[in-house]
Amino acid sequence: MRRKRIVVTMRVVWQILIHAVRGNEADIHKAIFDGFIELGGVYIKFLQVLSLNSRFMASWNSADKFKVFDSVRADELDIHETLERELGDRKQRIVAVDSIPFAAGSFAQVYGARLDDGTSVVLKVQRPSLRELLSFDLKLLQIFVWIVNFIGSDLLEGMSNVFKDFKQATLDETNYVHEREFGNEMHEHYRNHPKIVIPYTYAELSTDRMITQQRIDGLPVTKLIEMHNTGYDPQAHVMKTMGSNMTWQMELVGTELLYGIFVLPRVQGDPHPGNILLLPDNKVGVIDFGVSAPPPDDKLAFLGVMRGYVDMYSGGRDMGDFLMKILRFFARDLYRAMMTIAKHNQRYDQDAPDMIEIFKGTVERSFEANAGNVDVNQLIRQGNLYRLLQETVNENNRYSIKMSVDGALMLRAANIYMSMLASLGIKKDVLTQTFNNVIYAVETNHSALVDKAAKGTDIGEAIEIVSEWLESIAEKDPALSRKLAESVRNRTKER
Repeated sequence: MRRKRIVVTMRVVWQILIHAVRGNEADIHKAIFDGFIELGGVYIKFLQVLSLNSRFMASWNSADKFKVFDSVRADELDIHETLERELGDRKQRIVAVDSIPFAAGSFAQVYGARLDDGTSVVLKVQRPSLRELLSFDLKLLQIFVWIVNFIGSDLLEGMSNVFKDFKQATLDETNYVHEREFGNEMHEHYRNHPKIVIPYTYAELSTDRMITQQRIDGLPVTKLIEMHNTGYDPQAHVMKTMGSNMTWQMELVGTELLYGIFVLPRVQGDPHPGNILLLPDNKVGVIDFGVSAPPPDDKLAFLGVMRGYVDMYSGGRDMGDFLMKILRFFARDLYRAMMTIAKHNQRYDQDAPDMIEIFKGTVERSFEANAGNVDVNQLIRQGNLYRLLQETVNENNRYSIKMSVDGALMLRAANIYMSMLASLGIKKDVLTQTFNNVIYAVETNHSALVDKAAKGTDIGEAIEIVSEWLESIAEKDPALSRKLAESVRNRTKER
């Protein structure tokens, strides 16, 4: 089995190399899809992450893109023998169980069952081969990613970062003790919610290899994405079969996910289309709690990014202010250093150059000069603000900004949600309203957080951070580097 994995992986690498040389992006997508579907398990899970998070899969327009979330081929497994081994005498509470799984995922397969009190449940059982091959598969995938990056195609850029997050999420997702604890934590939080349904997990009937959980039957979003991709109207289908408003339900999903960042110790870290079930009466079921996402340290910075998006979408064009909001969340140390220097300069000399205003002014001029080269309104409607920044302001990383992610799993979850909206064709209708819902709820219920100022840093450390940044800018924009350096030198003289 290991030999087959090596052979198939090397075949995929060879195909990628050939198609990259020929510039055939569609065949690169197909080679990876076909090879990893053949391998199954962890490889399909990696495809799921790629299909939602990477720049690579953003250009993959095939309907196959979301088939990676469908059920895959099940392993041979005697469920009755498994129950005997895992539960012993406790298995007597399970009075009926289907011998054939009704669903199979990358890491587990799912069986229908009934408890002695009549409750319908599902039994989520890890695949027999998972523990034996997981370590090997992760190492082989790491080698695959390294070789693919070495090929150097722009289409494949960013796969290393995707794999890093994927590896940690995989280790979390195969920890069933963690999953049942987090699942019941979320069940308790939403127990009285009128529209969110979280299944109860039976801890006494669960082990480190299987989970027994209340069954929820609904319409998975994967099916709706398939309908949208084949020209059918998923909104009409949901209304006809469920009597529910799909757009409202997807807005609810995003509002609860993002608001949870401000009120919960952790949120659902893997809200992919197969884990979201649309139900009658505008209710939504959420399943699979293998991955939890803690909130970022600076929650207000994340709120600022949402505010910036809403401002841009509503017609604002203050790109300098928006980029500062981006810096606060994605380049926290640099942001704090700039704010510290600006405040100290104003304290000692109110006429001193304000490095924040200099920077924002440069960004605004870049935006005005380049905005005619792209469809600004279209990019904003699509929610592609990162692309808008790159193409109008920070092309080739003109400002030498080194991004670091505060709350990587949380951001991954938010990206998955936004990708779902885009795949349903409702992102421009839903995302802004979702952000507005969250902003309103936070400002209404957490005023202390909203009024909290960003932390500063020691002036000496701030100067070191900014000086290093200016050195990297000088190679691409010497004039800007000199202007910003003026404000640093002013404060340095005071010291």
